[in-house]
Amino acid sequence: MMNKKILPTRPSLLDTLAHSALQRAIIRAVENTALEKSLCYCLDATAGNGHDTCALARFCYEQKKNIHVLACDIQEQALANTKLRLEEKSLCAELVLCGHEKIITYLPQDAFLVGAMFNLGYLPGKDRKEDLVITQAKTTVQALEYICTRLIAQGCVSIHCYTGHNGGLEEYQAVSDFVSFLNPREWRVLKTMDINREHNLEFLFLLEKLQQKKK
Repeated sequence: MMNKKILPTRPSLLDTLAHSALQRAIIRAVENTALEKSLCYCLDATAGNGHDTCALARFCYEQKKNIHVLACDIQEQALANTKLRLEEKSLCAELVLCGHEKIITYLPQDAFLVGAMFNLGYLPGKDRKEDLVITQAKTTVQALEYICTRLIAQGCVSIHCYTGHNGGLEEYQAVSDFVSFLNPREWRVLKTMDINREHNLEFLFLLEKLQQKKK
């Protein structure tokens, strides 16, 4: 039986903002002469249906620089969906079956991390009445800690949080607590949210690691 073609979907406004921020970080890495011959990576820490993975792969390809894309998910179906979407768009990325708290172990020690994306919650398209596999506050914060440690100056991390499912609000609060305590001399942290809704709010955090001034 042939694989069903995945229909294109329009990214949400928050996803578009996240993609723009990561594209900016990739361009800055390309312009950094110190990284000209270095091994660089971008991470999609929640592959899902492959939208963010494809966006990162496309941005890297357009810059004509050898920046690799590494994506992970804990569900085989998510990686299958991502692989199919990449093939349809003639893009390349390395896919790993693991939780995002372990993705950093697949990043080469000599590699420079340019950016990372998180789209939290559950696999889009799943029926909420089913037993959903969801991202968890503990492992999400653990992944963020590792990734923030490896991120280069002027690199970017985007975190899209959803609160309409069980556990979503708790995960958002854990992420919010973590990013709120990042050193403002080392990080710029932006938060975008719905202000005309009362329920099922979505939040986007954008983290930029600041370039430290030479003394």
